[in-house]
Amino acid sequence: MALVKENIRKRARTVALLFIAVIFIGCSRRDPLILPAVRQELQTALPFDANALVTKPPADLQQVPIETPNDVVDNARKVVAPSPETPTVELTLADVRKQALENNLDLQVQLYDPAIAQAAYQAESWKFEAVLNASASQQKTFDSFGNPEKIASLTPTVVVPTQAGGTATLSLPFTRIDDQGSIFGVPVGVTDEPTIQLGLTQPLLRGAGFGINYASINVAGLVMRQTDARTKLAAIQVMANAEQSYWQHYAANENLKIQLQEYDYALEQVRTARRLVEEGARTKIEITRAEGDAARRFDAILMAENTRRQTELALKRIINSPNLPLQSQTLIIPKTEPSPKGFTFDRAAVTALALKNRMELFQNEVQMSIDRISLDVSRNRRLPDVTMNFNYSFAGSATTFQKSLDELFRNRLVDTYNYGLSASIPLWGNQQAKYQVVQSALNLAKTETNQRALELSVRQDVLNAINSVELNWQRILSNRAAVDRSTETYQDNRIEFQLGKITSTELSLTLDQLAQAQGALIVSQSDYQNSLVDLAFATGTVLGQAGVIWSPRTQ
Repeated sequence: MALVKENIRKRARTVALLFIAVIFIGCSRRDPLILPAVRQELQTALPFDANALVTKPPADLQQVPIETPNDVVDNARKVVAPSPETPTVELTLADVRKQALENNLDLQVQLYDPAIAQAAYQAESWKFEAVLNASASQQKTFDSFGNPEKIASLTPTVVVPTQAGGTATLSLPFTRIDDQGSIFGVPVGVTDEPTIQLGLTQPLLRGAGFGINYASINVAGLVMRQTDARTKLAAIQVMANAEQSYWQHYAANENLKIQLQEYDYALEQVRTARRLVEEGARTKIEITRAEGDAARRFDAILMAENTRRQTELALKRIINSPNLPLQSQTLIIPKTEPSPKGFTFDRAAVTALALKNRMELFQNEVQMSIDRISLDVSRNRRLPDVTMNFNYSFAGSATTFQKSLDELFRNRLVDTYNYGLSASIPLWGNQQAKYQVVQSALNLAKTETNQRALELSVRQDVLNAINSVELNWQRILSNRAAVDRSTETYQDNRIEFQLGKITSTELSLTLDQLAQAQGALIVSQSDYQNSLVDLAFATGTVLGQAGVIWSPRTQ
């Protein structure tokens, strides 16, 4: 017997130790970020070894001849005029819009929000759903004579939250008493006691009323509208970014063409200088000047090609086409040409359109509605908590279930009415609710002030965009005239250089002026198209004749 007790004590100690160990392991926290190895790795910056990441040995600057690398120029020419073997894709502005809306990851992420907000609204709208509760119990007792008494009970209850803030309950308790004792020698036996209970709890001040109890549902619905507005704004932003990225790539592509053209002019100038030197009309310095100018323009080609590649990558990222990944060598050829027009806008009409369509204003208007609901709820919380309670029940009792039901609905042995009021009043005036009202009122005032600030900002955005469109139109006209005059000047100076009347330096200056004028024209055309995009965005609309319809993401 002693050995058994000792074994029990050992097992108890073992179980206790295991229990303590489990609690210690479960409560202990090990953050992997503070482990010594990880921490040391985070505190160590790895060096960048460029030599280990190349496909061929790097070139030494001292070993590279001082000549213009023609392969770079040839590659640039293939970009401007690609051969049939070069992988290319022609994109119009409409293609860019379509693919950006279909494939842009930022927009795809945003499209989940309307479905999430709608699910939250639907969940909140079921806050008044009835609930069935049930409980069962069994009890066994013995009287002083040792006679057992068994009491089994089952209580199903339906709880219905009312839309006015109260709670209605319907309960059907059923109790069966099996008493093995006797009274004056007569066995008690089995007694069934069914009961019907009706109850109603209704707040009269705080928490009462349809508006207060529908507040959370209305707020969820308004948040859903805000989410729709944010999604629409995101779609418009994606389209605006895609269009501006297209025009930036168009400008970069055209600028590369201009730089190649100027480089060809510079090479022609080198050939002319050599001919004049051979004829004895010029000295050798003209060849050196011309070759230096050609080398300088080669640098402009490299910078233009770098810009073109950057804008091409940006455009690929925005449209995110599965057939056009970032790492692909496929060239994007922009096919839509600028179509500038001299618009004279009705500024009042454009501003009115913006005030009607801008999603920022709509979101803020919805927020004002939410703040007003919050203010009403906060004011209601300041009221005393006065609740009316009403309960009515009647019961039956018999030796069988059927008889007990007859007693319940016919005789109703016991009718009970219970009604009353309860109140809860803070002693110091409910200061917490008081300052919640102040907070809600300030939030509403802040949102109303923000609405006026947004309206001013929208007006400014519209007027700035109109000014940009109109001034960029004037820039196009001015730069077009500059290109025409610079071209004529360069052609005249080139003839004079061929005749030996001016130096290569003077001819290079006119070529610079031509390149600047052509580049300015391309930039002004791109800026004009982008300013139209900005104007459409400022009015909350999109360019093009067709609207945009999107569907929220659902699981």
